[in-house]
Amino acid sequence: MVGIRRMGSVEEGFMEDVTWADMLKVRASYGITGNVDQTSSPYVLASGGTNDSYDPLLDYYSVFTAPNPLLRWERTTTINGGIDYSLFRGKLRGAIDVYRKKSDDLLASKNLDPTNGYSTARINNGAMTNTGMEFSASSDWYKHKTFTLSSMVTFAYNKNEVKRIDAVPRNAEQLVTAGYYLIGNPKEALYAYPYAGISSGGTNDQNGIPLFYTGADKSTVNVVNNGTGVTISRVDAVDAVRYMGSAIPVWNASFQQSARYRGFDLNLLFVAYGGYKIRMESMPMYNSSIGGGAISELIAQRWTPDNPNTGYPKAITDFPAAQGSSVLFLDNYMRYSDQLVKSANYIRLRNVTLGYTIPAALSRKARLEQVKVSAQANNPWFWFSAGNDIDPDTYGGTTGTRSYQTPASYILRMDITL
Repeated sequence: MVGIRRMGSVEEGFMEDVTWADMLKVRASYGITGNVDQTSSPYVLASGGTNDSYDPLLDYYSVFTAPNPLLRWERTTTINGGIDYSLFRGKLRGAIDVYRKKSDDLLASKNLDPTNGYSTARINNGAMTNTGMEFSASSDWYKHKTFTLSSMVTFAYNKNEVKRIDAVPRNAEQLVTAGYYLIGNPKEALYAYPYAGISSGGTNDQNGIPLFYTGADKSTVNVVNNGTGVTISRVDAVDAVRYMGSAIPVWNASFQQSARYRGFDLNLLFVAYGGYKIRMESMPMYNSSIGGGAISELIAQRWTPDNPNTGYPKAITDFPAAQGSSVLFLDNYMRYSDQLVKSANYIRLRNVTLGYTIPAALSRKARLEQVKVSAQANNPWFWFSAGNDIDPDTYGGTTGTRSYQTPASYILRMDITL
């Protein structure tokens, strides 16, 4: 990092009459950092091996990365300003920071024509800015003899915006699932196909099909009845896709509460994240099995002639053979539809610790300097606005895939200082 840094304190003569401020320290910094893609090289990368199925043995090389001599470093320029403070004789301490980061030549992936021998390539794609602030405050706000209460809070906010793109998305799929950007939106944005409901009013073959708008004007959908069947088309237009919001938290916060009384100490740490969007689980239209061969419970809520008033489409087993090939992309549209996008905010009790330090007189009798016994619970509780027993720490919010919840763990320990 190349930069300059200036530090100054307002503990000067003109502050002598300001009795409530013990210390105000002003900071400023400027720097440039670089990030290189570790998966690419200006040269062909290959791994060698030997096939012992032949006599004589056959040596071979497998090419796993094509040469990429035009790929440049991703550069980030950062301007930061902050204040460290101590107020009211040290009872309130903390810091406030504001920053602006400009990143250029962003590293991204681009889909390639598979006939080239590779399906994707790393490229430099545009520029973006990050503007934000960070705040922290701590205080021993109550003291009475051997009893003390202390608190600490932190809060951070970041606005990310793409300012320039060099690789423009050419179809809806590139924007929704391939990681392409749009100017004015965050780099980690969530895009979705516009859901238009479930087809109805026709024959069983015509009903139960998920509908999606094919353009920004929402005047046409992807399914048209033709006699006793339907014509199912793709959603390809980029302007048909909806921007739903940031796919990563826009803000985060923490709160730590401590209490001390004689040899006992109790600590609780809460963390919170919010301001972003996730995809909920989709009813699998094509493959109903999930990990371990289990079946998604949503399959029981699918459209059937006996269950037409549902928000879920029919599964592949309910489609006629002539429509079977369409289920693959319909399933993808449904998984990435705006119908399944929800706002995400959550709070987690990260840990709770209760400790007891044995009085020094007793420790010395055992010829020990200090003995402390503590019990700790990690991740015992969380609340998530999207519900449905989703653990936001392990859930795949951009793809709507569930994983095991973070398990609660419990620790009992003894620390001995000789």
